[in-house]
Amino acid sequence: MSRSFRIGLRLGLLGGVAVVIARTLQSRRAATRPVTARPDDWPPIPPAPVRAGADVPLPEEPASPEPARALPPQPEPAPASPPASARTAPKAPKAAKAAKTAKTAKPAKKAAAPAVRWVEPSGSACPETHPVKAKLSSGLFHPPGAFAYNRTTPDRCYESPEAAEADGLTRTRR
Repeated sequence: MSRSFRIGLRLGLLGGVAVVIARTLQSRRAATRPVTARPDDWPPIPPAPVRAGADVPLPEEPASPEPARALPPQPEPAPASPPASARTAPKAPKAAKAAKTAKTAKPAKKAAAPAVRWVEPSGSACPETHPVKAKLSSGLFHPPGAFAYNRTTPDRCYESPEAAEADGLTRTRR
């Protein structure tokens, strides 16, 4: 059996070398062969002679199957500057009215501080209030009961999967 394997291997190598040589010779032959026109090619059509002083006919455009559609009317652009009557109107009463309302207006309430979505983990465990583990390097989060939840060392801990998704993380597939 080993003898037949050696014979097959040698024949395969010899056949591969023969194919490489044949392709190399064919590519060289094609590169040195001049490109000639085939005998069945038509000769080029010469341009029509033009008489001196005659109008040169323009080539006809192919007829379109559909009639040309009219474009819908475009809206007129708004004027860049206000009308003359608006430019001459006094602006002092408007400024005085705005200053008066600013003095009497109550200060705006401060926006409530955003709720904390995530906390730092302690080692490889998350606190009970934030059980969802998240890995920032992969962009995945692991809810409790997920396949790799126990062996995941988190970068952040979230209180719910919705909070992790709101930060742009993706739920694991398993």
